[in-house]
Amino acid sequence: MLTGRIPRSITSLRELRSLLLHNNQIRGSLFQLALGALTKLRFLVLSNNLLSSSVPKEIAINRVVILDLSNNNLIGLLDNLFIPNKPGKCGNLSSQSNLKFLELSRNHLIGPIPISWETMTLEYLNLSRNNLVDSIPTKISKLTELKSLDLSNNNLSGHIPEQIGNLVELRFIKLNSNKLLGTIPNNIGNLTKITTLNLYSNTLSGHISQELGKLVNLENFDLSENMLTSSIPNTLGNLTKLTDLQIFGNQLSGHIPQELGYTW
Repeated sequence: MLTGRIPRSITSLRELRSLLLHNNQIRGSLFQLALGALTKLRFLVLSNNLLSSSVPKEIAINRVVILDLSNNNLIGLLDNLFIPNKPGKCGNLSSQSNLKFLELSRNHLIGPIPISWETMTLEYLNLSRNNLVDSIPTKISKLTELKSLDLSNNNLSGHIPEQIGNLVELRFIKLNSNKLLGTIPNNIGNLTKITTLNLYSNTLSGHISQELGKLVNLENFDLSENMLTSSIPNTLGNLTKLTDLQIFGNQLSGHIPQELGYTW
């Protein structure tokens, strides 16, 4: 297992395209690495280490496609990473970014989710298990290529934006273990490719929408530990691929629909 710090001299490897040093005990600050010098770097994976500091803007000077810094000790605001380029300034994750995979979970990042990412082409976004606050921005709907979204285990509040129903390529959503409130948007029923939908441990209220019966590829569905009321809609019987359904810890009433028996 590697220990210590990544030597600054690594930036002399100007042809480097992949740097994979995950699952070690590497320490130190990312700022000391001057990663902006590695302009051909495409894959940067430093997950499961002991790296500290905030995330340097200069990482995105490189045309990185996969950036995985999960399970470290990173701190600071995500805004510092997502502010668009300005003339004469260092580049960062701007609209010119090639980034497809962004994994920053299990750190100590704070503040709101940035909104200046409208033209990014992310397919995978995991910001879970940080200390993010405020609401989920409506402009998240601009990430039209997104297939996996994990914002779980933060301190997010407010409503689930209706615009999330525009992300029709989504296969995986985890918004659980936050402070989200209000109703579940009906147009989540547009996400017909989704296989996992976890909304548990929030303060969601209102009824379970009939529209959720359109999620015919759903396998894992968890609405437990919320404040949902009314009855279980019989349209959930359409979810014939379900292997895990959890709706306990709510205020539901009425009978279990007979149609649900055909999903098991």
